[in-house]
Amino acid sequence: MSDKLSNYPFVIVRLRCDSCGREGQYRLARLAHKFGPEIHMQSVLELLTEDCGYHDEGRRGRYGRRHRACHAYLPDLRGP
Repeated sequence: MSDKLSNYPFVIVRLRCDSCGREGQYRLARLAHKFGPEIHMQSVLELLTEDCGYHDEGRRGRYGRRHRACHAYLPDLRGP
């Protein structure tokens, strides 16, 4: 199966992040209208989580500590 939005097998696109506890769901048709149907799912995931504070894993924050990585994923596409 292709990894494009047009081939997503469900009507609702769910995402989850185990690092920060973020969860969300979006209607497939609205995402296709907003981003275009041929966008890759990884790009959709990045666009939906671009405001996540954990995206800058390699960047050092205040006091020199490294930020945790964003681990957002699409739970409906993961195997059991």
